[in-house]
Amino acid sequence: MSAWPRGVWLGLLALVGCSNRPPAPAYTGEVRIERAEVGQSLFKEGLRLVGGKPALLRVYYTADRPELPARLRARAFAAGAYLGELKLEGPARVPQAARVDELASTYNATVPAEWVRPGLRVELEADPDNAIGEGVEADNRLTLEPAVGKELDFYLTVVPVVVGGKAPPAYDLETLRKNLLKLWPLTRVDVKERAGYTSQYTDWGQLLGECRRVQASDNSGRAYYCVGNIGGGIAYVPGRTAFGQPSFRVMAHEVGHNFGLLHAPCGVEGDPDYPYPGAPTQTWGYDRFANALQPPTLKDIMSYCSPNWVSDYHYGKAQGYLEKYPSSPNLRDAGQGPAYLVSGRIRDGQVYLDPVFKLGLAPDAPGTGGYRLRLLTAAGAVEAAFEPETVEVPHGSRAAPEQHFTLLLPAPGDLRAVEVLERGEVRLRREAPVRPQAAPATRAALERTPERLELSWDQRGYPHALLVHVAGDGRRTTLSAGLRGGRAAFSAEGLPPGGRFELSLSDGFNGVLEVLR
Repeated sequence: MSAWPRGVWLGLLALVGCSNRPPAPAYTGEVRIERAEVGQSLFKEGLRLVGGKPALLRVYYTADRPELPARLRARAFAAGAYLGELKLEGPARVPQAARVDELASTYNATVPAEWVRPGLRVELEADPDNAIGEGVEADNRLTLEPAVGKELDFYLTVVPVVVGGKAPPAYDLETLRKNLLKLWPLTRVDVKERAGYTSQYTDWGQLLGECRRVQASDNSGRAYYCVGNIGGGIAYVPGRTAFGQPSFRVMAHEVGHNFGLLHAPCGVEGDPDYPYPGAPTQTWGYDRFANALQPPTLKDIMSYCSPNWVSDYHYGKAQGYLEKYPSSPNLRDAGQGPAYLVSGRIRDGQVYLDPVFKLGLAPDAPGTGGYRLRLLTAAGAVEAAFEPETVEVPHGSRAAPEQHFTLLLPAPGDLRAVEVLERGEVRLRREAPVRPQAAPATRAALERTPERLELSWDQRGYPHALLVHVAGDGRRTTLSAGLRGGRAAFSAEGLPPGGRFELSLSDGFNGVLEVLR
């Protein structure tokens, strides 16, 4: 075979050289990733994500001219392990400007809950296929490494309460759950409802104290939100108990107090350390259930102004509190009883004691604090240290500072006196009334139908009554934490079938604990 002419060889070499060159870009221009952010309830640099909770990734991706195709890749890693690629949604053509107040102008993706964990890293790359001929590509890549905190679950029991003859407002448990989940640094919110009760109080402070006694008598470690038609709400700061309307604004506000938050200064005297005058949130927020941004001009949920979202200041404080004091899903160990349920209020330096009840529960574990509760009994003295729970101020029609205490103490014998001491100084001493040698018969009776319960007792010896339903599995439902009058009726709606009733009757100090079936 004769050699090919030199010109043919040169042509073949030229064709081979052309085939090895990358194809010419289909577009010319400049694209860049201006910035990106990951948030849950808020978008704020330095704010930690809550572990195990979905987050929104926003990428501000822009071009120097119209009609450039949008090709953006987001890959997620955790502790070096590849998790997967996030599905970004946004304009088909790269916009020339991305606006913080328009979700539709940015490229967004939901980071799945299981990916939100310590060590999370998101790598962003614009035009990964080099479809756009650019002079500068250094701004085509960006890496995010958001800080991720602990998973934070919140266990809440909702209790409907009739106040002043008014039925509690209607509510939906799923709506309550979402309202708390969308605003606060919570991974999961477990909301349960128990049977309601009728209160004999209308004073907000007394309503809250009663709700706390119901919680203690139920032997529950869960947070309690008692729902009543009182036109607002009241809570401990901090604590696990609140009372109020079931609306988003009221309930989220009161639960925020339980997380240790003071008021934001708008419409009310607030936390002097709140950083933004007038109590705006000052931070862009996000409602994941509505897929809607919340502008920074909204007022902080802890203020008395509206409309509301939460600021980074209060969100971060709540997150720190919940990490230190996690919510509990459990009942306390019932243990061996009986125990005295002792509660009261401290207002304007005066201590007010509620009627003492004997319950079939174990005493509280030893506590700490600047106060001591001392029970003097026929079998000796019983003491417990405590720190009273502070009620938010102002509340209701009263603005006076107020604190409450609710404790379960051993009941070794009949009470002779109760003392409350503050740093060694006696603030209250009350002597038990002298009882006749033969205690009067209680003559208590409970009539039950599927819809209704009717209780009667002889109030001459024991004017105060507390009634608890105890289900077969040990769950307790306190139907009243302070009855008077010798007769009361209750709705049986929501009570577990079967079980027994514990009736505690009291003369204010001593009494009897009966089991009714």
